[in-house]
Amino acid sequence: MAILRTVFLLLFILLLPMEPFAADTPLNKVEDRSRVCMVNDAYMEAKQIPVMVDGKTYYGCCPGCAATLESEISARTAADPLTGKTVDKATAFVAMDKDGKTF
Repeated sequence: MAILRTVFLLLFILLLPMEPFAADTPLNKVEDRSRVCMVNDAYMEAKQIPVMVDGKTYYGCCPGCAATLESEISARTAADPLTGKTVDKATAFVAMDKDGKTF
């Protein structure tokens, strides 16, 4: 019986941190990724500057961000907030919080 209680307690503890965002942080899907500066990870009202790299389109808000996207792989990738795996910003699902921060 003590073993079952210990196993249950361990499972309970391991499953607690599984929620990636607090319940009071609603996220909305970004339908038009051309409105996201992929360097600053911020939603913008206007369409951004498209940058083609290896046949994929990324977006930057200014010539400096466009140059960063062209030259730095790290600007074109991000960690998925759910899995922690590296994703390509040109093809990843994009969500936005109420402040315009994108994930």
